[in-house]
Amino acid sequence: MKKITLFLILMAMSFGYSQTLPLDFESATTWIDFDGGAVTTIANPQSNGDNGSANVGQMVKSVGQVWGGSALVMSSTMDFTANNTFSMKAYSIKAGTKVLMKVENSTDAGINYEKEVTMATTNAWETLVFDYSAIPANTYDKIVIIFDLGTMGDGTADFTYYFDDITLYDNGGGTGSAGSLPLDFETATTWVDFDGGEVTTIANPQSNGDNNSASVGQMIKNAGQVWGGSSIALSSAMDFTANNTFSMKAYSIKAGTKVLMKVENSGDAGISYEKEVTMTTTNTWETLVFDYSGIPANTYDKIVVIFDLGTMGDGTANFTYYFDDVTLYNDGGAGSALALPFDFETEPNTTDFVDFDGGAASVIANPQSVAPNTSANVAQIIRDGGQIWGGSKVTLGNNLDFSTLGGISMKVFTTAPIGTTVKLKLEGTGETEVDQLTTVSGAWETLTWDFTGQPANFNTLVFMFDFGNLGDGTATSTFLFDDVEQIDVTGGLDQIDHPVDFEGATTNYAVTDFGGNASTLIVDPTDSGNMVIQTVKTTGAATWAGTTIGTATGFATNLPFSGTASKMYVSVWSPDANIPVRLKVEDANDVTHTCETEAMTSVSMGWETLEFDFNNQATGTESLSVGLANGWVYNKASIFFNFGTEGATAGEKIYYFDNVSFGTSLGIIDTELSEFKVYPNPTNSIWNVKTNNQNITSVGVYDILGKQVLLLKANATEVAIDATELVNGIYLVKILSTKGSKTLKLVKN
Repeated sequence: MKKITLFLILMAMSFGYSQTLPLDFESATTWIDFDGGAVTTIANPQSNGDNGSANVGQMVKSVGQVWGGSALVMSSTMDFTANNTFSMKAYSIKAGTKVLMKVENSTDAGINYEKEVTMATTNAWETLVFDYSAIPANTYDKIVIIFDLGTMGDGTADFTYYFDDITLYDNGGGTGSAGSLPLDFETATTWVDFDGGEVTTIANPQSNGDNNSASVGQMIKNAGQVWGGSSIALSSAMDFTANNTFSMKAYSIKAGTKVLMKVENSGDAGISYEKEVTMTTTNTWETLVFDYSGIPANTYDKIVVIFDLGTMGDGTANFTYYFDDVTLYNDGGAGSALALPFDFETEPNTTDFVDFDGGAASVIANPQSVAPNTSANVAQIIRDGGQIWGGSKVTLGNNLDFSTLGGISMKVFTTAPIGTTVKLKLEGTGETEVDQLTTVSGAWETLTWDFTGQPANFNTLVFMFDFGNLGDGTATSTFLFDDVEQIDVTGGLDQIDHPVDFEGATTNYAVTDFGGNASTLIVDPTDSGNMVIQTVKTTGAATWAGTTIGTATGFATNLPFSGTASKMYVSVWSPDANIPVRLKVEDANDVTHTCETEAMTSVSMGWETLEFDFNNQATGTESLSVGLANGWVYNKASIFFNFGTEGATAGEKIYYFDNVSFGTSLGIIDTELSEFKVYPNPTNSIWNVKTNNQNITSVGVYDILGKQVLLLKANATEVAIDATELVNGIYLVKILSTKGSKTLKLVKN
């Protein structure tokens, strides 16, 4: 199922008015828009007997992301012990409008619960009801509203919605009974349906020797989402230390029915594990077996069942299924033995893959047996319809350890255009993902994904080719891959640290692209003595395409933000003036701790140094003051060129950046000053600054907060800087000469 939590946790938490339930828009509220959603309070444009309120909320969903919406932080937590139902009035001109109501903990977006309903009317107010009877006990103080999740808005009337009177109440129906294993439907259970799935307990319509139970579960999959299904919260956590296998009886009239069995932590949906099997019979009861021997150790107390994941239901007999006798047991097996590296010669096999949302994986004879890959077997994924993120996944026997081998490499072959996004996602306890772009078409190449610094929490590899585009089953939606292995991506180099000048051979200057960027460390096209990062924002790039300056581990030391130290500087080269460049800082160990700000370019086809003041945070992002007040640290930075404009609109653009610093600008690259030499560096006593072609007039030394600690006046081609009285650390030296100025990094040890 598509998760949106990763994108919602970046929203700001600040608010200016007291937000309480019920919400009727007759008093001021502060909504936090994200990814194309925009909520305003307006005079009711459709005032009638169904809703005579003076004011209502208007949501306009513009181009941004398919999950664009808005959120509201409440002044106190919502009470779900006494209440179990939300109602909300909504108005849309479009048939089948979907409305998602989600609640979160404003300080931990991993604590959340959501329900989606589909409107049954058009051009009329309708009261929607969201069943929250199964919400896990926790603290929730934030409401998120998304209309038509999964569909990109365009800001027109079709994507303009009105809503009002959000109320939380007790519907008197109680919360039902928690389930326990085995589940046999002979006693009452409470299933929570989602996205078109609907489970009820019925008298067994196919009672025979294979299953003569009195009652069974019936799942009807209606139109909604291709992942429509149902879930049940159990009264206690399942024991996977003593058990490793699920079995379930299932009945379908349709050949090749797929059944997904997923378990979750009811308080954190990011803690999950799933296996999918395909039925081999029709019109008869079949006992399905799900191998859970590779499940990571954690707490799981919720079961999710989805039939025919990746296919939209229609509520007919073809999408009516029966299931019964869900049992967890120990089959006595040794568990999954899959481990990296694998080359598909013996394993994994086709049956080890779990397909989703239009992706179909199989192991086949290599149809492109040419150098550099003459292997007998390879894996193939064909994407045909479904969703733009369709792909397949495989689960390993143990969690991946990135402490010494921080990267994953894989050979890839496709005839899709150069620049196609290949997303490699890791799942287990939480999730993380990295994008790479293809650089050839019609030939094998080896791509590498850098997961340096990631914890040993992941045992599932998720392969998503041409991410962001819908597959059509043709040759350009067909991808071959092979030789998946962990590798060393550092080459024994030091971790990157600020200030960053991309010079020298002892630091790992690898950067991490996402969203459709492609970046490379190259010689500066304007100065052969300087190294810079070239960033290509491709035609397939998203509005938020960017580049992390380094790997997932971020900088070796924290950025020293304080109430009075809030600025960073980056030298940039842009083909266009007046475009926004966004800089984001975050905690490499907690991606919810972020701050973002922007600066505008003023030069086209030339270098300039941009100042980024994080006291002026970007709209919709967390403020620096809130982060500092909460004790957050920032040790990772990412840069976004022409933020907010997708590559298809702007066309492919090439940018360069260099000299990333905190507190003091490292300055614009100056070819006249490129002949300076500073040695030895690092030093424990003296730095020598020397030039052969100009006179040095002064030398200033600054600490990383921008405070001047030394100033030397000179009139010579060589100056000695005495560092014996300075504490160990990183410094900046600003050299003034008769031809200009240059700033360099110094290290005292």
